[in-house]
Amino acid sequence: MLRPDLNLLPTAYRRGLLSPQQLALLIALVVGVVLLVPVYGLASGSRSETAELREERDTVSAQAEAVYLKQQRLTQLQEESAKYEVVLSQRGLLSVQFHLVTTGVVISGVSVDDVTIGDGSISLSGVADDVQAVFDYRAALSQREEFASVDLSQISYTSEVGERSFVIDIDLK
Repeated sequence: MLRPDLNLLPTAYRRGLLSPQQLALLIALVVGVVLLVPVYGLASGSRSETAELREERDTVSAQAEAVYLKQQRLTQLQEESAKYEVVLSQRGLLSVQFHLVTTGVVISGVSVDDVTIGDGSISLSGVADDVQAVFDYRAALSQREEFASVDLSQISYTSEVGERSFVIDIDLK
């Protein structure tokens, strides 16, 4: 038995297949989504790479600034040592020995803040980043033939975390 078709609407208004415009819109949406996924992946990858490059740049900048500050300190010490050469020559001490103590032995993380000159001896006081830097500085001074003895007479904590203040006494030959 056949069922009669009671639909009185023309075929254009009936439910059924998509119209050509709707089908084109659906295809365009699917293609757009398929194309956007790789583009988003590329964009997020470049963002993460940019963040890594910025982090590397910041690290290198911090290292460069630390080197610059150390170089400034070395220049300052060289200028101060030039001032003391006149005084040393008047006291009979060789300016070469003073120059060795202040700028001839350079250890990373060690800065000499004060130099006291006595008869046949030199006393250095300064600050180091850590204990090992102080020991390395003392060992480097001990290896110099110009000095009879190099003694670490004091080492103590400073207000900065990890920093150590020190006093080294040097007897001249």
